[in-house]
Amino acid sequence: KSCFCSGRGMRAIMVAAVLLLGVILTSCTTSPTGAVVASGDCTQLEDAARDNCYFEAKQCSKMENARFRDSCVVELAKATGNYSICSIVQVADTKGYCQEQLAIQLHNQSICEEIMNRYWADNCQYHLAVQSNDEAFCPRIKDEEQREMCFKDVAVAGQKVELCTFIEDSVARDRCVFKIALDTEEVVTCDRIGDGIGRDACRFKITKVTGNKALCDTIKTRIIREDCRTFFKSGVEES
Repeated sequence: KSCFCSGRGMRAIMVAAVLLLGVILTSCTTSPTGAVVASGDCTQLEDAARDNCYFEAKQCSKMENARFRDSCVVELAKATGNYSICSIVQVADTKGYCQEQLAIQLHNQSICEEIMNRYWADNCQYHLAVQSNDEAFCPRIKDEEQREMCFKDVAVAGQKVELCTFIEDSVARDRCVFKIALDTEEVVTCDRIGDGIGRDACRFKITKVTGNKALCDTIKTRIIREDCRTFFKSGVEES
């Protein structure tokens, strides 16, 4: 998923909102009098301004606000590439996000297995699958919708049409095959589409894209076959 968008995605939005707020607040570190404080002079500030200053300096342990401290720890872990830092995060959702980010950054599947938060664990497996174009990560995703999306995205990216069979919904499965058939311009791939009209629509599309009018004869639906032949006759007349 970027992040996978569904009802489950609200959790990701909430975590991201806290992290973003922390970054926004750190963009303007000033003293109580309004003067900009020199870097490293955080002790001269008060409350949120002091936390903002520590956030910028990545001195997370000195921050008083727990939520922003967790956000700071996540940014520190990402900046250093040090996965162990995620263990400092207190809020479960934010910790899962930290682990997911480091797993993707380090391309380390074992980290995904350590994530207790199911949403971020699934997200982790999904991103590693797409990142490496490797479907081996997809079966580890618990959420059915995201697991099928994983197979679809890897199938299309790697032109692995056999992976479309892992998609339960017949319409989505046929779309997966159709996309790969068009990308590869292989009319034989259209045969994997379950719906007869869909198969012939696929053949017609590839015939037009390749300009190979002989492929019109492979179309079994009469009206589509005639449309295909008319398409090429019109092209001859116009040229």
